[in-house]
Amino acid sequence: MFERGKPRRVLATLILLVLTVPLISVYALFEYSEVKSATIYAPAVSSSGQGVLSKITLAVAYPGSGRVFFSALPYTEVETQGAARLAAYIASLVAKVEFSKYDYYVLVESTVPLIGGPSAGGLMTVGFTALLLNFTLNDAVTMTGMINPDGTIGPVGGLKEKLEAAANKGIRTFLIPAGQRVYSYPVYEEYRRGVFIIRRTRYVSVDLVEYGKGLGVDVVEVYSVGEALYYFTGLNTTTSIAVPQSTLDGVLSTAREFHAGLLNKITLLSGEATSLAGRLGGYYGYSYMQAISRLNQTIRELTGAVDRHPVYVTYQLLSAYRSALEYYWALRLLTGASTVENMLDEVNNTINKAVGEFYSENYTLESSLVQAYLHAAWLYYSNAMNTTELSSRLEYVSEALKLVELARLHYELSTWNCTPLSSSLDKLTEVYSHTLGVYTYTSRLLRELNAETSVLDQAAGYVEVLNYAYESKSPLVYGMGSLVLGYSSLAIHSALGTASIVPGKWAGLAGLYASREASPLVVYYLQLVVEAVTLGDSNTGILALTTAIALIQVRSTASTTTLCKSQEHEYGFSTNITTSTVKESAGENTRTSTVQQDKGVKLENIELALVLALAAIGAVTLAHVLTRTKTTPVTSR
Repeated sequence: MFERGKPRRVLATLILLVLTVPLISVYALFEYSEVKSATIYAPAVSSSGQGVLSKITLAVAYPGSGRVFFSALPYTEVETQGAARLAAYIASLVAKVEFSKYDYYVLVESTVPLIGGPSAGGLMTVGFTALLLNFTLNDAVTMTGMINPDGTIGPVGGLKEKLEAAANKGIRTFLIPAGQRVYSYPVYEEYRRGVFIIRRTRYVSVDLVEYGKGLGVDVVEVYSVGEALYYFTGLNTTTSIAVPQSTLDGVLSTAREFHAGLLNKITLLSGEATSLAGRLGGYYGYSYMQAISRLNQTIRELTGAVDRHPVYVTYQLLSAYRSALEYYWALRLLTGASTVENMLDEVNNTINKAVGEFYSENYTLESSLVQAYLHAAWLYYSNAMNTTELSSRLEYVSEALKLVELARLHYELSTWNCTPLSSSLDKLTEVYSHTLGVYTYTSRLLRELNAETSVLDQAAGYVEVLNYAYESKSPLVYGMGSLVLGYSSLAIHSALGTASIVPGKWAGLAGLYASREASPLVVYYLQLVVEAVTLGDSNTGILALTTAIALIQVRSTASTTTLCKSQEHEYGFSTNITTSTVKESAGENTRTSTVQQDKGVKLENIELALVLALAAIGAVTLAHVLTRTKTTPVTSR
């Protein structure tokens, strides 16, 4: 342990003499009262196609301010740095500690020129979580996989090569992203035919679990950081969220009442549209009559299930409402019953009325989300104003009015909330910074994979509103941040093909972050996941799940008090991993421990202090260089 006085001053002086880059206060690094560090070995693939293990040193320092310092030797991709920050943030949420109370360090060392992509993100998240919870990592376990904004582990490449590298280093358990057990890898062949040399590539599939057995390695698929953490530490992340019975009853009652009101509006629109289609006549009139008939059939089927699945039916009815609006306005314009200007004026008036009707002085996530949906409605209204294409205008105004009704639903849910959020600028900044970081990370990742989606385009529009909200120091940051976070996760799952897999694992995933209490808004979306999964609708399931987790994350970051308690209804959340499985796979190094938060080992040696200082300075200079040079990854694995 350092003693105050001369040793610290000598060290600081030495560093300042050797490293003259005045980009960060080195001495400030030694104001930490506690620093914990861990070394992990991340599987990667070299430029020659060989698997290697890269050394990563992680450190968590207290007290800090939420800074993430990254350094790599020789250097690495920007995506890896983005993954490091996301890993630190997710770890703080899983560990139930305040992100801004710590500083986080990542030092990557490799024998290969470059380390590709964000595939170490999951491993870094596990490492940071273990440090924050004061658990020891089992060095016979390693993993590969991206960390997604919702805490799921995303697919990566080079799995066969990484497994071989892990086996060569004596790793006993190798964790891979769920769904990648059967892995296809390229085999490059070259042969001569006469005077010609023929080169071709064929793909071979391998069962990694069976292949691992031959190498003496247990290969295990994991869905989330919670499952991965279990294999590394033996920590059981099984938890449950206790929902006050009054809240659950209130959510279900609100859903049914909202359904009744929205159904009346759709019935009126459908009736008007049918009359207008009859007046229009001809081919177009007939086509609209058929479309309205199909819509009415869908509505009847939904209404028949409202008693069994009230939340799901209510949510789906919003889409039916959007379709009814589009038919109604299209027919009014086609028959001359209205003009485009009249349509836009009515949408404008509807949004303005809702702004006044749904106004709330309460600083809650619910009220913030209500305002976020109204601002999203304004965004679509603005799009309708700025296009001359009629079909696009109809889509925009219909979506805007649908969002007004979605805001109404959340406003009605807000009457059950008693959990205020922090009004401090620090918390607004934390949520804003994390949200922008996640959106940027997602954008770069999908662009590199050439897998951009319309979902991310929608998030881009919300980011504009988020920037406005932060500049205004408005609590709208919380609601709009939730939307951007949710859509970023949704975009990743949609692009990577995991949208149909994740909803079935909703319980363990949501349980990673939640306290034993849940807000009505979170209960609504979790109930929507349950009902969607029951009905086999994975699209709605993944949308609801990513939204619920985003809300939980924002609430965990910014909440100031706990919920009111009453009679409780429990949602069981479990990772579905047994203790015996962990002990068998991870060996005897795992242990049971009482979770300790805000605890750590003292800064005991000069080498670690020097490493932290070098990392901090290296992180700044590295970022400076990367903005001016284009790096080429070993592989995007």
